[in-house]
Amino acid sequence: MKRGPGRPRKRLLTITDIGEYLQVGRTAVYKLLDEGMPNYRVGHVTRFDVDEVLAWLRERQAREG
Repeated sequence: MKRGPGRPRKRLLTITDIGEYLQVGRTAVYKLLDEGMPNYRVGHVTRFDVDEVLAWLRERQAREG
């Protein structure tokens, strides 16, 4: 994603941050990762885009009914 005038920089969340946002523990976050939750890895660091995670959860919920 290009940054430029009028284009805000997205904040990527840590495993702890996304767990707090979703109100689940670290174990649940790792389970969701195993199930395909979108994430970004830079070396050994994992980060999450909230918008992508929420879209993935909505799509998953729609499939499961």
